[in-house]
Amino acid sequence: MTSFIRRSLDAPSAWSGRAFLTWSSLVVAVFALFAPVSEAQAEFRQPQGGRIAIDLGAAFTPSDRFSGFVDKSTGASFAVIELPGAAYDKLKTIPDSEKALASEGFSGTEKTELKGREGTFVYLVGDQKTPAGDVTKFVLMFSESDVTGVIVVNVPQAAMDAGTYSREGIETILASTTVREPPDPNALFRFGYLGPFREAFDHGGMTKAYNLSGAQPRPGRNQLVNEPMLLVSSSIHGDAVDAKAQADKTFKELGGMKERQIDDEKEVTVGDLKGYQITGEATDVANGDKIAIHLVLLSGEPFGSFMFLGSVPIADKEKMMPEVEKMIASFELVK
Repeated sequence: MTSFIRRSLDAPSAWSGRAFLTWSSLVVAVFALFAPVSEAQAEFRQPQGGRIAIDLGAAFTPSDRFSGFVDKSTGASFAVIELPGAAYDKLKTIPDSEKALASEGFSGTEKTELKGREGTFVYLVGDQKTPAGDVTKFVLMFSESDVTGVIVVNVPQAAMDAGTYSREGIETILASTTVREPPDPNALFRFGYLGPFREAFDHGGMTKAYNLSGAQPRPGRNQLVNEPMLLVSSSIHGDAVDAKAQADKTFKELGGMKERQIDDEKEVTVGDLKGYQITGEATDVANGDKIAIHLVLLSGEPFGSFMFLGSVPIADKEKMMPEVEKMIASFELVK
């Protein structure tokens, strides 16, 4: 697969640097959504320095020959190729060419559905004859955030016949493959899903901001009004906090806002952390624009507390709030 990728692309896999965001006393909090148990227990792993994350079992270890993972006992492997987002439009048509696929050594290859996978992707399954024996190949090409990902899974037919691996099992792994930020050795938390959001600020892995543009906010403007954002802050002390009281205090003290209105409030659980959620609306003091707000404070004793603020301009609420919610549902502590 890598040969036609090289032929089809003429762009380096380079990612822009982080923009700087000045933090205000606006400490913040996020809506708590309930991740499915399978997601909460997943162990996503990424190639060193990469953003593509795969939920693999313990049998797979990082390869020293390619970007990806290998099961040395069977020879099964997951090759992970990460490219700029624009690459997807060039790659997605290649599976339609029998000549291109034949040049990659495929036979009996065809596009097919991938149960449980959402978003923009092309999936195909095929066979390849190699000097070491027959191999079943699973290929996922997808676009997520500003990344084009190509996952090439090679499973020796012997491992399939023995029941060590199955098509259903491989496809379950591929369906959950996602894009996240590279692991930060200083980070206390991370998100398994970013959707259209991009990181705009990171202060030592403890305070982060995400927006659609990834751009540095301009001085004198309330960035919460300009585009959907998610602000995240953590406290490393292990003291217990009154989540309800602190969430209420934070909502009432949102900087630069007036006419704060609470629509709903309740106790919530995110992963293993319990806390309190307030959802409502507020109006920007400067220009009168309204934004929808989801504020949550989680008590993570002995990990400290975690606060999130999801904010979306009212006009974008219906479209963008579900994306914010998916992102928050993927919140997890770094072990």
